[in-house]
Amino acid sequence: MRFCNSGLTTNEKSDVAIVSKEGERFEVKLFESEIARELNYLGAVSPRSLQKNILVPFSSNTVKYLLGLVKVSDCIEEEDWFGLEKSLEEIAGFGSQPNYPKIRSTKEAICDHILSTLDDCNCFLLHKKFRQFDCHSHANKSLEYILYNLIRMVMIDRVIDVEFFRLPPEELTELLDNDGVNLDKEVYVVGVIDKWISADFRNREKFRSMLMSTVRVLSLDEETAKSFSQYHLSTKKPRKTCDLIMIVGGWLHRQACDRIEWFDPDSKEWKVSQQRLPMPLAYHGAAIIEGMLYVFGGSNGVRTRCETWKLSSLTWKWEKCDNMFEPRNYISNSSVVYDDKIYVFGGQNFREITRVATRSRTGEVYDPKTNRWTLTGSLHDMRSDCAAAVFDNQIYVCGGFNGDNILSTVEVYNPIGDFFSRYIDLPFPITGHCLVTHQEHLFVVGGFNGAQRLNKIWMWNRKGEWQERSEKLVFGRSTSAACSYKGWIVSVAGYTERVESTCEILLPTPDAACFGSIPPIPRAKSALKVLHAQNWRRRLENRGVVEAHLAMSEEDYDDEDGETTSYMSRSDGTG
Repeated sequence: MRFCNSGLTTNEKSDVAIVSKEGERFEVKLFESEIARELNYLGAVSPRSLQKNILVPFSSNTVKYLLGLVKVSDCIEEEDWFGLEKSLEEIAGFGSQPNYPKIRSTKEAICDHILSTLDDCNCFLLHKKFRQFDCHSHANKSLEYILYNLIRMVMIDRVIDVEFFRLPPEELTELLDNDGVNLDKEVYVVGVIDKWISADFRNREKFRSMLMSTVRVLSLDEETAKSFSQYHLSTKKPRKTCDLIMIVGGWLHRQACDRIEWFDPDSKEWKVSQQRLPMPLAYHGAAIIEGMLYVFGGSNGVRTRCETWKLSSLTWKWEKCDNMFEPRNYISNSSVVYDDKIYVFGGQNFREITRVATRSRTGEVYDPKTNRWTLTGSLHDMRSDCAAAVFDNQIYVCGGFNGDNILSTVEVYNPIGDFFSRYIDLPFPITGHCLVTHQEHLFVVGGFNGAQRLNKIWMWNRKGEWQERSEKLVFGRSTSAACSYKGWIVSVAGYTERVESTCEILLPTPDAACFGSIPPIPRAKSALKVLHAQNWRRRLENRGVVEAHLAMSEEDYDDEDGETTSYMSRSDGTG
């Protein structure tokens, strides 16, 4: 059969039928349907029918997707996925041509839906399929997933797509030679090679020398390098660390700032990104979900905000999202990510009309997939300047200030049941502190007890009590930020007797990275948000950095912390 243009012009309002390979007919109007016109161009007119039938080289299932009779997103059952893959195979060639934009959009929708299932058990298979069907952007995304997770999948979790063991040696060599492989120790590459060879040792051992040429000798210690002296190892530069610490906004020199800063663990220096926030923000929330940076709430130094903004690292443009139900200030340490959703609890709600600043007992959750904030169950106590962390599939919220008193109470939120339960109190009232999940424990770091800023660290020991650790911060600090990074708890900036720029690392795991120390951030600030930015190095490097920023002057060290005295704020919220 010859598929050709039927000769009809697009402005003819003529009833026709699209006929699938199985002979199923789908009535359409060329004048009203762009996809029908595309199918008319690539189809063939049946010569044996008085009514115009357009015979297309697609199955009925594919035609339904193209005509919108069935949504790609409705494919959720396991048996549907084979048909979806067959449809992708049928339209792949046409979807790569500019003459068929509607077919191309259907191809993109199918690829997007398939990509949404990407995980350890199918990443190599999906990458292979995307390349096979010329889905370049999706192939790049699946490759990024593989590069970032390869070492973890093979060496740590030991759960990996069986297609990994079917890789040709040339493809595995190309993969392991990639600068983007995420690893803490170069010797892990040798482990990946061993795993691949062990699947068929007799036939694959001969490829070891070729594969070992991807191991970078400059990243090995002297003893390990000597043990591989029989191989020609790579002399390429060491791979750069993929995960970074990112600082978003904060209270800088008596005003909110719009800066994004990040720590480069390889050069051991902080860098200032050319990317800015949509507005100056402090005491706000921020989160990274599926490569998107979200900022929400906080204060721009003038009023409390309820806006949510999203930043794509592909376009580097801010997009406004759904607003929170309430303007919320003092939420930097009380916002967390769980199950790819953003949760935020408490805060201060400054109402412009009544000029009254009240602490909140409400919570909200944002789902990026639906772009909607919804209310959660309420806290038992109203509180701002509290801290939250995900632990054992629940969200712990502790301490804070209720407008009159600093709190010691702890509440645990159950995301499934949408309710809070009271928990064992902290040993003392505290506010402006950090709560960090680290080493499979919860740690309270720093804070203010009403009289002094604390350098103490308390751990929840799973035995029904909070236990004070022997380790302490060098500086007692509040309104700081902290996160778990590379086997350490990293405490950043905040307020001591002045606004701080210093960083501290503590409580290392046995395999913690060898930092020695982390230098001060470029500008002293408080009320900042710190994120563990997974796989963001390439994004931030591509965006560029501010090459020269002025050295800190004495005026950067504020004697007063701006709004960081929120636990002592007057009822009008002016601090």
